[in-house]
Amino acid sequence: MKFPIFFIFTMLFVHAQADLKSSAAQIKSWSQAEKWDEDLTWRKLLHFEPTTFGGLESQVDGDDFFFSPQGKKDRKAELEATIEAFFSQELQASDQDEKKVPMCRYPARFSWLKKKVGSRSIDWPVRQCPRFEKFKKTLIGPGVSLIFSSYYLNNPSSAFGHTFLRINKAPAENGKRYELLDYGLNYAANRDTDNGLVYAFKGLFGMFSGTFTTTPFYYKVREYSNAESRDLWDYELNISPETVDHLIEHVWELGPTLINYWYLSENCSYHMFSILEAADSKIDLLSRLKTFVIPSDTVQVLWQVPGLVKAVHFRPSIRTELLTRARDLTSDEVDLVVKTIKLKKVPDEISQQSLKSQVRILDTTVDYIDFKYSYEIQVEGAEILKFKGQVLNRRSQIDLISEPVKVDLPTLEKPHEAHGSRRLGAGYLMVKENASRYLLDYKFALHDQLDPIQGYPEYAQITFFNFQASYVEVTRTLALEDWTLFEVRSNTPFSNLQNDLSWNFRVATERVRNENCDYCRWSGVTGGAGGTWSLGSSPYALLSLGVKGISGLHSENSTQIWLGAGPEVRLRIRWSPYVISMFEAWERLDLQGSERVYFQRGLSHQYSFSKANGVRVGYMDYGFDKAGSVQLFSYY
Repeated sequence: MKFPIFFIFTMLFVHAQADLKSSAAQIKSWSQAEKWDEDLTWRKLLHFEPTTFGGLESQVDGDDFFFSPQGKKDRKAELEATIEAFFSQELQASDQDEKKVPMCRYPARFSWLKKKVGSRSIDWPVRQCPRFEKFKKTLIGPGVSLIFSSYYLNNPSSAFGHTFLRINKAPAENGKRYELLDYGLNYAANRDTDNGLVYAFKGLFGMFSGTFTTTPFYYKVREYSNAESRDLWDYELNISPETVDHLIEHVWELGPTLINYWYLSENCSYHMFSILEAADSKIDLLSRLKTFVIPSDTVQVLWQVPGLVKAVHFRPSIRTELLTRARDLTSDEVDLVVKTIKLKKVPDEISQQSLKSQVRILDTTVDYIDFKYSYEIQVEGAEILKFKGQVLNRRSQIDLISEPVKVDLPTLEKPHEAHGSRRLGAGYLMVKENASRYLLDYKFALHDQLDPIQGYPEYAQITFFNFQASYVEVTRTLALEDWTLFEVRSNTPFSNLQNDLSWNFRVATERVRNENCDYCRWSGVTGGAGGTWSLGSSPYALLSLGVKGISGLHSENSTQIWLGAGPEVRLRIRWSPYVISMFEAWERLDLQGSERVYFQRGLSHQYSFSKANGVRVGYMDYGFDKAGSVQLFSYY
């Protein structure tokens, strides 16, 4: 009896294998006749995009993503290899590791192939994929949002903001949405350094590998909103549940592989768009992007696609909530919050306040601890954690419900309404002691403190690759006036609950004007620190005082490092979102270069006709010389 049974099973196996091979051959025949390899969805699933020198090539760099050795450059070869893999009996064996089973490893490709075959009769391979099904069940939801995390100046990788996707789960049985239980889809560089300069260099030249990850949304809130005090803007997308299914399937496919990370092109924002297009090829986003991609630009692109954004939501950071809560406190209540924080215990004077006042004081203290010590309170046994416990214990003794913090939507900070990150300018510079000249200005990114404020942080300046050249008509000479590789300023005003230092840092080469040399250049860094105070809200005025230093090489004597330092003052007045004035003065003592104390004083004023165009006038006094300028700017 054993021989017939073995023979029957052998014949069944051979027959099944023959059926799979026959099915593969049939599907390959249809795909060739109907040119499925040219299907836009197939191209997007493989991440084939135009290259610099023409043609199409996959942006995925991991060899494990392709079945064909030519798959990265030949999507037809990859399609045929994929079909063969799906219908390979050996690869579908029940004892095979699920990660090696093609239909489990590539569910989005498998779904797409079944859709292309349609109702035509085919014997499809059947295999359970429990790991993938668990992944999908964990993430699944009917909607998706793109999340923009606002600018974080202390981290070079996030100075221009960050974007990721969130899968929005269905409401609970009680009808409420618990978004903290959602999952985020993120693409980021696999960093191997904390050095900002090394990171910038490797990121600019694609020397990091990048990976897709899925993370519970409450982790992202803890990272961005709490630890880094970054507001989150939620752009809820108008896409179907079927698209969400395909998105999850495709992210599963990308999880084990690598895509080289390019800071200015194939970055976090770019690949949020690429996976959306892979989930639904009718979504056209990548073609709308500029050559170089900045997160704030992608939010504007998203907003410009008709009907794609269903709604915009705002999640304030712990810092924003703290400052909002503090605005409702009386001066006595603020003093008690400050005293509580300094003493690291609840002072007896609090009991003299009304119960409602005590609640406001204690709630604000807890918010301050969460804001100021976001990392420390996560360490078991930390002193600050014990202090927080004492405050919460005191708060629990008061039988009153806290009033929720109502943070108004910051209409001036909407990222989708910001001016374009690029700026092109033309103007004229009039110099008292030298020939006047025409000016040509180009800024790659992102925002300085005279640009229209709409969509950008009030207290920050982030400038990358700001180039200015001049042309003297009389002598017909073209000269470099300024080339700023990178400049960042943070001018957060002091308050009773926030005493962050203002600081600035700049890497540049620029023309130096002094009595010894009008055509000399300096190359190096400047930086400084100090304090900023708010002087009024209408108009909004900020006064910054500090010390600023300079270090670099001077073309007069390139063998010596040129050092100098001295006080700096800046007064910025925002009359309206489109009208801003700035007074600046800097006096320093140079150890090399100029033989005397150097100073410069300047007044600048910009009137913007809209977020796309503006005019800037300026006046500079160098002591030995004076200059005035007028420039027209266009943002795009």
